[in-house]
Amino acid sequence: MTRESATHGARTREVVGILARQGIDSVRQPTAVELRLALEELGPTFIKLGQLLSTRPDLLPPPYIRELSLLLSSVPPVPGTEIVTILEEELGSDITEIFGSFDLDALASASIGQAHAATLPDGTPVVVKVRKPGAVETIRQDLEIPQVAVGKLGPGQTSYLPIGSMTTRPGAIRS
Repeated sequence: MTRESATHGARTREVVGILARQGIDSVRQPTAVELRLALEELGPTFIKLGQLLSTRPDLLPPPYIRELSLLLSSVPPVPGTEIVTILEEELGSDITEIFGSFDLDALASASIGQAHAATLPDGTPVVVKVRKPGAVETIRQDLEIPQVAVGKLGPGQTSYLPIGSMTTRPGAIRS
């Protein structure tokens, strides 16, 4: 087994585990709240999917639209102390050397990043936007799961799948 397929397998197992923990299975339809909580826990790719679905009343009933709409404005933030660690690693300095002050409570939080109020050493107020840890790697893995799954199908088995063309155009899904 290659390292890449092990990574895909681990993320696939993680996705299945989260869905099960949130009560989402093939036996019954999840409630709107269960679906939103699962998408939040699954991370940025799935939050984006929920945000997209929240704009599609032609696909989902009103309770789901209302619940998934929360993903447009109420994504849980990463703790401020973790954001400080990321900033210090990325910028190579202690946070107190970079900013006069830094608010640990996020002003806003989205699927991929969050924003924090801060001041520069001269007192100028700024907003610092920080990418959530692991967001890029998680998105990459999530987008590759269907590509790997389709790649395991035999010739001719992908003709009805819109993602079937991904096996002939690697990287297209990342565009």
